[in-house]
Amino acid sequence: MEIQEEKGKTLHAKERVFSIVLKSKSAIKTASLDTNGTNEVLIEGSLGALKTARFLDEQILEMFGTLGVLRVDLASEEVLGNQHATARSHGDEEKN
Repeated sequence: MEIQEEKGKTLHAKERVFSIVLKSKSAIKTASLDTNGTNEVLIEGSLGALKTARFLDEQILEMFGTLGVLRVDLASEEVLGNQHATARSHGDEEKN
């Protein structure tokens, strides 16, 4: 949901915040900043084998791998709600 525009940037009602902590630079596959003139940023890497994934305070998805940790501002109800809606829509398609 867009709420206003400020100096050429569109602000969103709920922006997602994330953090990545890697144990080594070798876990980064690609990191590029505005290489094609589009002002895009690309970060690719590996967290290694998944050790565990959980929701911290039901507001932050936290994934622990052997090579690092990824945290995303994403509520468990958003993920579970989307799964239930997807499952219902697939069930409706199968009936038709």
